[in-house]
Amino acid sequence: MNRAVLLIAIGACSRTTITTCADDLHGTWQGRDARWILIDNGAALEGYPLDPDVTEGSDRDLVAAPRALDLTRAVHGLTGNFVRRFERRGGNCEARSPVHIESCHDDTLELVTSELPAPIEVAPCRWPVAALTHLERWRRLN
Repeated sequence: MNRAVLLIAIGACSRTTITTCADDLHGTWQGRDARWILIDNGAALEGYPLDPDVTEGSDRDLVAAPRALDLTRAVHGLTGNFVRRFERRGGNCEARSPVHIESCHDDTLELVTSELPAPIEVAPCRWPVAALTHLERWRRLN
C-alpha cells in the first residue's frame, strides 16, 4: 500500500470522538433535514447546510437564502440562532430561531430549536406566531 494512502487512512480512523460541547465540533454533521458543515472557531461556531436549502410555500415572490447557524460558547453552553434572509420586491426580513445545544456526546449534538418562520409581510416585516421548540439530534459524519 502506498505510504501516503496509509497515513491518510490512519488519520481518518484516529479522529477524536466528541464527548463534550467544549470539544472541537468542526466537521460534517447529519441534521434532521440536511447535512451541515460546522466551523469551530473556539468561542464562536458557524454552520452552513451542504444540501439544497429551500423553503416550501405558496408565495412565489418570496425568495429565501440558505439558512446559517451562529453559535457562541458561554458559561451556560452553546447558544445562538438559525438565521435566514427573505426578500420580496426589494424588501427583506431576517428570520431568527433560537438554538441551544443541550448536550454533545458520542459524536451527537442535541439541539433545542424551532422552525424558522417565513414572514407574512415584508417592509415592514410581520411574522406568524412562533413555532414550538423541538429536539433535534445531529450525528457527526467525519
